Amino acid sequence: MYEAKFKLEAITPIYMRGANQNKVEIRAPSIKGLMRWWFRAFSMGVLWNGSIQQRSIIGIISKKESDLFGSTKRKSKIKVEIENIQLNSSNRFNFKIRGGKYLGYGLNLNNTVMGSFELKTIFSSYLKDFEIKSILYTIWGIVYLGGIGGRNRRGFGNIKVNRVSNEKLREMFIVDGDLSKFLSNNLKDAISVYERLYETSMKRDLRVVPPIPCIHPDFLQIKISNKIFKRLDSSKNMEGVMDFCGRVLREFREDKINRHYRTIKGRRFSYFVSQNYREVKDFLHSNSKPNSLNYSIFGLPHQYQFASLNNRKAVVRGEIHKRRASPLVIKIYEYKGNYIPAILLFRSMFLPDNEKLCIEESGNPNKIVCGISQPSYIIAQNFVNRFPGRDIKW
Repeated sequence: MYEAKFKLEAITPIYMRGANQNKVEIRAPSIKGLMRWWFRAFSMGVLWNGSIQQRSIIGIISKKESDLFGSTKRKSKIKVEIENIQLNSSNRFNFKIRGGKYLGYGLNLNNTVMGSFELKTIFSSYLKDFEIKSILYTIWGIVYLGGIGGRNRRGFGNIKVNRVSNEKLREMFIVDGDLSKFLSNNLKDAISVYERLYETSMKRDLRVVPPIPCIHPDFLQIKISNKIFKRLDSSKNMEGVMDFCGRVLREFREDKINRHYRTIKGRRFSYFVSQNYREVKDFLHSNSKPNSLNYSIFGLPHQYQFASLNNRKAVVRGEIHKRRASPLVIKIYEYKGNYIPAILLFRSMFLPDNEKLCIEESGNPNKIVCGISQPSYIIAQNFVNRFPGRDIKW
């Protein structure tokens, strides 16, 4: 058997719960579930050819996944163990500041943690070297393209590799030099590994988006910021990386043309509302149906609340699928004590072609309008274009 061991450290606060919602749990099944997700993403990147035969491609991936990771009928060829968990509260971070709080919307930020843990993977002796490496790249995907726990698409739960169990893994998992070159080289290597796994070659210059997120240069854009930060959160003298990312995202999603005002305890405040606010409010007020809600590309459901309408609420969702993860990932890297933000855009099928959006009043399912065109990727691409930085070529 072959064994690989990683010492992992949280770069940004982790929010990860098990059965006990009041306690942080980093569990092997959760990590293995993430490994499966990245296995599918790498596999689809190699197999996708723009074909309408989506089910056959997904079937090939499912068969290979069950062969390696196991299923109800087949034993897994890999064992995952979590050891030496050392986590502490991350309440020293000031999430009251606008940007960081915006990224963590929906989380109890007082229950996030920082710290380290060890991940041990044990591989069956029946596995070939390239099969082992394909599985190792699923761990690489978690570390360098994603994260763990709640809001990991918004910068939370980002981790780094501090130590590996043998020198063969260093080049793959330890950044030692230029970050862009490190990412590019490993992405190219991962493609070659998965090409061998499926005995095929990646198709290039594709136009039809895949049914699921995938690792493919036509459908995954990685843009590393040209700004470097010394802190996670902001202080009086220094801007923090999480606050920077949250502020950039929030300002992009706000309607800067129309300023709103509110009086609280005798004081008048001005503020901006989010894009598509007017369209959703018009629905509540007059039951009107908007032509589009393009800012919904940032993820579903999208919640709205209107103080001017006695705090009535509405939600934007798919006609069938109520939830859709954001294709936009805010990623934070740490290298030599510096924090480097990045943006990843995964272009895949947001909703099935024949499915449209609905607006529904919260608590009043009888007030609903459907048939609204689903969003395109134009808005998400505009955000990436505005983000200061450089694309990784791979």
